[in-house]
Amino acid sequence: MEQDRNITTTTTISLESIGLITFIVFLILKLTGTLNINWFWVWFPLWIPIAVSTAIYIIFIIIALLVALFTKE
Repeated sequence: MEQDRNITTTTTISLESIGLITFIVFLILKLTGTLNINWFWVWFPLWIPIAVSTAIYIIFIIIALLVALFTKE
């Protein structure tokens, strides 16, 4: 008897992957002359993950400082 095997695969796309794909698309379109935008906007998708990570770190640091300040005896 053959058993039915249900195999489920999950694909996740991270913020870095989306930024990299968007950067590559913008770069190709900019270099071919199809897209007439500033170079800042071509590079912008690569800065999004850095900005989000930095914001999260700053929030954690602020929370840690507030906890240390208010739990001081």
